Amino acid sequence: MERMYVDCSAELRRWARALARDASEADDLVQEAFVSALRNPDVAAMEPRAQLRWLKRAAKHRLIDIRRAEKLRRERMPVGSESYFDDLTYVEVAQALAGLEPAQREVVAMSALGGMTSVEIAQALGIPAPTVRTRLRAARLRLRELKRRGDV
Repeated sequence: MERMYVDCSAELRRWARALARDASEADDLVQEAFVSALRNPDVAAMEPRAQLRWLKRAAKHRLIDIRRAEKLRRERMPVGSESYFDDLTYVEVAQALAGLEPAQREVVAMSALGGMTSVEIAQALGIPAPTVRTRLRAARLRLRELKRRGDV
């Protein structure tokens, strides 16, 4: 196992960093791949290139599991809530917001990303609080539709 770590860890870490959102997630993937290898005695008997392929496949499958769990968690979250955006990348947040009307985008950004209440948003924009809530509701419906279609 020590030999496998010496032979494969640097390349596996570089590969994982290219796929992961950050270095910490990449390090977790590498660690979990080696833990999986410990549980499978056949991996130790492989030649180093085959070990690396096996470790990459184990890390990739773990990353897929992580992304699926994040997606499921997002799907169960109320659309438009701050936590809805927590697991999204900047690109995904931008895509979600781009699918909204400008007035909806403004109140969602202020609410979900800025943490403001509907009353605070109303005061900041100089509009009635019920208008803010109507826009938020319309935005939630639109985001739900975009998510259902797979656009976000």
